[in-house]
Amino acid sequence: MSNTKDRLISPAEESPILRVDLVWKDIYCSHEAEGKPKRDILKGISGYAHSGEFLAIMGTSGAGKTTLLNHISGKEKSTAVLKYRGQILANAQDIESINYARYVGYVTQEDILLDLLTVRESILFAARLKTSGPDTEKIVKVEGLIEELNLSKCQHTLIGSYFVKGVSSGEKKRTCIAIELITSPSILFLDEPTSGLDSYTSLQVIDVMNRQAAKGRTVLSTIHQPNSDIYARFDKLLLLCDGYVMYHGSAKDAVKYFSELNYLCPRTSNPADYFMEILHIMRPEAKTSEEEEKIQLFRDNFLSRGRLNYVSKSGDGELEKVSSKYTATFCDQLYRCTQRSVLLLVRNPKLTYFKLGILIFVAVLMDMLYWKLDDSTKESNVNDRNGSLFFIVNTMIYANLHSTIVNFPLIREVFLKEYRGKMYGVFAFYLAKNLADLIAEVGLSLIFGICVYWAIGYNTQSPDKPVIFFILLILTHMSGTSLGLLAGCWFKRLDIALSMGSVVALPFYYFSGYIRQTDTITIALRWIADLSVFRWGFDGLILNQYHGFDGGLEIRDNLNIHGSVGECIAYLTTIMLTLRIVSFIGLRYNATR
Repeated sequence: MSNTKDRLISPAEESPILRVDLVWKDIYCSHEAEGKPKRDILKGISGYAHSGEFLAIMGTSGAGKTTLLNHISGKEKSTAVLKYRGQILANAQDIESINYARYVGYVTQEDILLDLLTVRESILFAARLKTSGPDTEKIVKVEGLIEELNLSKCQHTLIGSYFVKGVSSGEKKRTCIAIELITSPSILFLDEPTSGLDSYTSLQVIDVMNRQAAKGRTVLSTIHQPNSDIYARFDKLLLLCDGYVMYHGSAKDAVKYFSELNYLCPRTSNPADYFMEILHIMRPEAKTSEEEEKIQLFRDNFLSRGRLNYVSKSGDGELEKVSSKYTATFCDQLYRCTQRSVLLLVRNPKLTYFKLGILIFVAVLMDMLYWKLDDSTKESNVNDRNGSLFFIVNTMIYANLHSTIVNFPLIREVFLKEYRGKMYGVFAFYLAKNLADLIAEVGLSLIFGICVYWAIGYNTQSPDKPVIFFILLILTHMSGTSLGLLAGCWFKRLDIALSMGSVVALPFYYFSGYIRQTDTITIALRWIADLSVFRWGFDGLILNQYHGFDGGLEIRDNLNIHGSVGECIAYLTTIMLTLRIVSFIGLRYNATR
C-alpha cells in the first residue's frame, strides 16, 4: 500500500497538513418520531481514523454508514427526531470544545453545484469566501488544485445539468472535492463518492483520495461494493451491519480475519464483494434467530480479539477553540454572492426570455382586447378600463409567483451546503439574491408597461402618469416575487411550496376590492384586504388613471377607492418588504434547524 501512495504523490508538494487523528466512542443513534416505534440505527459504535490513512466504511443498505459519517464529521447532531449519544475526539479533544469545522471537508454523495458556473468559477468562489489573503494568492491556490485534480481541460466548461451541457460526472465529483480542499482541511469525509460513476472514473476519484491521505490528511469515505482495484487502495476498513461493527482494521488483513471465522474468500473473488455477501445475509429485513446469533458471534469474536484499538496517535497537538466567525467580511460576502447571482441571471437567458415571452404574449392579448379605449365615462368603457388594470395586477403578481418557487429548490440546496460550510451568512446570501432579482423585475416590468400603456390608451394628461404607472408595476411585480419567496423559503418540497403559494395568494386576490368592494366586506375579514398586494396595486392604478380624468372622482367613489397614490405605494412597499422579511426568517429557520 505504501508503494502505491508514493507513486500517487504529486511532484508539487503543498504546505504541510496539520495532522488530526479521529476517535469515536460508543456512538448510538436512534430515530424517535412521535407515534412511531423507536428505531435504533447505530448501536454503540467505536472506532478511529488516523492521519495519513484512508478509511473505507462499507456495509449493506441501512447499516448506518452515512449516519455514522454525518455524525463524526459534525454535519449532523441530535434533533427532535434523531437522537445521538457518544463521544468524538480530534487529537484527544472533544469536538464540541474546538472549532472542528475548521479542520473538516465534507463531500456529499450528490454533486451540489450551480449548473451555470464553470469548474474554475465554482472553486474560485469558495476560495474567495473561505480563505484569507490577497486575491492573487487565492487564484494561485485554485490553479494548483485544478492541476492537481486533473481539471485543467474542463476548467472553463460549465458544470451543466440535465438541460445544460457540461462536464462529466467524474469531473463534477473532482470539482466538489476541490471546493472542500480549498481550505486545506485535515480531515476529508466523502459520502459514496463513486456512486453513479463507471469503474475507470471511480478509480480516478479514489486515487485523488489516496493522494490526500498520502499528504497527511485523515480520509474517511463510505463506499458501496468497490471493485478489487479500488479495494486495494484502502488502508483501513470498517464493516457495518445493522448498526454494529463487524470489522475494523487493516483492509489487507480483513480476508485473513474472516478466514479465521471459516469464511474463506475464493482467490478469484473481489474481497469487497465477498464481505458484502456475508453482511447481506445479516441485513435487518432478513434476520432470523440464526442470523441474530451470527451477528452476535461476529461481534463477540471481534471484541474478544481486541480489534477496536482506538487509541489516538495524538496528531499534531492542540486544535483551535470554538469560533463561529466567517473568514470573509459581510461586505465581501454580499459582493461575491451578488456578483454570482447576476452572473447566473446573465447566463440563463432562456428563463428570462421565457418570462419575457409570457409577458409580451399577455401584453399583445390585452392590446387586442382593449385597443385604444374610449375616454368616455360610459359604463362599458369604464368597466373595460378597470378590468384591464386588474388584469395587469394579476399578470404582474402571478408571472413571478410560480417561477420564483420553481427555481428556488436548486439555489436553496447550494445555499444550505455553502452556509453550513461557513462560506457566508444567511442575510448576505438573501440580500444578494434580492438585489440580483431586482434587475429582472425592473426590466420585465418596464417592457410590459411600455407594451400596454399607450396601446390601451391610459392617462397621458401629465408626464408623471406613466412614471407612476411603471413604479406601481414594478412594486406589484416584486410583490409576486415576495409571495414566491415566502413559499420557497418556508417549504422544502416543491409540490407543497407551489400549493402553498396559491393558497396564500388566493385570499389576497379575492379581497382585492375588484371582485367585491372592501366596504361591503365584514369587518372581521377586512384586515385581509388591508394586507392584499392585489388591492393596493389595483387601487394605485385606479387612482393614477382617473386623477384629473373627466368624471374620475365619481368612478373612484363607485369603486370605494379613496386616499392617494402615495399611500398605495407606501402600503405596497411595506407589505412587499414584510413578506421578504418573513421569507428571510423561513430561510434562516430551515438553514439552522
